[in-house]
Amino acid sequence: MTTPLAGDYYIEHGCYAYAVDYAAEAFMSYAVGATAAAAQDAVLVIEPNAARTGYASISRKKRKNAIPSAAEITAKYRGDGVTGAGFGYRWLSIKPIRLG
Repeated sequence: MTTPLAGDYYIEHGCYAYAVDYAAEAFMSYAVGATAAAAQDAVLVIEPNAARTGYASISRKKRKNAIPSAAEITAKYRGDGVTGAGFGYRWLSIKPIRLG
């Protein structure tokens, strides 16, 4: 997605995620423009039990100020652990709060 104008935006994102194996983690975040995806903006699932797979439907809404015009907002994913993670039903939304 691309911001049409410079300004402040709510960025919402979410997914159905699963983490497989003990201490596995599934992260979904987003990058704004050329910046890297920030862990503090992520939603995540952590599986604390070696005998199971952790599943969750997760989402987050966060205000981001002073995003430049034509900034690309891109979803980013990461799986940590021995056997990894998976994602489904992924979505990303940007809503303007103050433009200009």
